[in-house]
Amino acid sequence: MRKPDFERNTLRALRGGVPELPVLFELFLNDTMYRHFAGHGPVGEGALG
Repeated sequence: MRKPDFERNTLRALRGGVPELPVLFELFLNDTMYRHFAGHGPVGEGALG
């Protein structure tokens, strides 16, 4: 199994460069933070929880 190379792949992709290998990263969104910063929860059809 290949060991992940954070510097040459993930950081390069985040800086807008082309990584040596495909990079997969996930972004998790937090409903509690939405409510805190917006002063209210999400509204509309796509509302969370």
